[in-house]
Amino acid sequence: YLHMRFNKEIRVIGSVILIVQTLIYMAFLLYAPSLALNAVTGVHLWGSVVGMGCVVTFYTTMGGMKAVVWTDTFQAGVIVAGLLAVLIQGSIVQGGFAKAWETAYSNGRIIFDNFSLDPKTRHSVWSMVFGGWAFWMHLYGVNQAQVQRCLSCSTVRKAQIAMWINMPGLAFIVSACCMIGVVMYAFYADCHPITYGLVAKTDQLVPLYVMDVLGNYPGLPGIFVSCVISGSLSSLSSGLNALAAVTLRDLLQQSCVRSVGEFRSTITSKCIVVFYGLISIGLAYVASHLGSVLEAVYTVFGILNGPVLGVFTLGMFFPWANKHGAMCGLLASLAFLFWIGIGAFVSGERALPSPTYVTGCNFTAKPLQASAANLTAVVNGTANHRYVIVART
Repeated sequence: YLHMRFNKEIRVIGSVILIVQTLIYMAFLLYAPSLALNAVTGVHLWGSVVGMGCVVTFYTTMGGMKAVVWTDTFQAGVIVAGLLAVLIQGSIVQGGFAKAWETAYSNGRIIFDNFSLDPKTRHSVWSMVFGGWAFWMHLYGVNQAQVQRCLSCSTVRKAQIAMWINMPGLAFIVSACCMIGVVMYAFYADCHPITYGLVAKTDQLVPLYVMDVLGNYPGLPGIFVSCVISGSLSSLSSGLNALAAVTLRDLLQQSCVRSVGEFRSTITSKCIVVFYGLISIGLAYVASHLGSVLEAVYTVFGILNGPVLGVFTLGMFFPWANKHGAMCGLLASLAFLFWIGIGAFVSGERALPSPTYVTGCNFTAKPLQASAANLTAVVNGTANHRYVIVART
């Protein structure tokens, strides 16, 4: 579309942005579930990263888009089962979801009326409405990983039906994740694992919570692990297939390989999948040093996806816009957003987190990972955890 509406250069820039964004995203998709698997089963973190990366690269290379669609279908069921297991048991432990909600609300974790215009505010009505609109519009409107799913349908009508079915399913999954966050907060309301030193990163909270509430039920932690890995593999396979298609059609065939046969295109596409799979495995190491997975992913999406969505919107709704204006707008928005994103990362400024407490911790426990301050508190008898944690040696 960008080539037909504007010119080849804008098409290439849009494709390069997609490639960079998808590679970074896939790196986090490899790292996050490996972190969960390590916490639940003790499997080596980087062994898990390499293993998952090789598996998804193999079946995407061999099966192509057909393998992506069928594995996504199966993995969706696993994701729903894992979310329900954690949510239901978590609600039972708290005496019902209503009590968990009341705990979170009374401690200021449920806020619906934050209309602050301060751009440093972590979440507000404006950031959720406009930021959420831009995020989902890009994902479902112009992102190759999602668009290719619609194009795989035999007719436009079937693609529309698939999208209508997807909407309530997505709403359920997002709502279930938010509800799990509520019951998890209520569970740790008076003994926050990070404040006490049981875990070092927010990405480790959910695996810790799963072991606390499901650890006594054989098989259920495994369902959670399957849920996390299924979600990761689903997005990874879609991303690899999208990268191969974009690289072949928008870069190679537009520059150096204009006319090749179907067989050679297929072989080239498979080689591209392997190439990007190996790069994603390497980038997962970089992802491990960039803080919270969710925060980093949304930062990357905001910086790179916003300008691309803007160019598509410009072309669709402003018929007088030309290639020069589109190019200037695309480059200017990229420069501005990079300045904001990289500046925030370099300066180290972060939104102040909500207060956490350790008043309900057990004085006799020994933290698995503790800071110097927390260890001092344990020695002095001023901090503790309600569970006895046995540290691995």
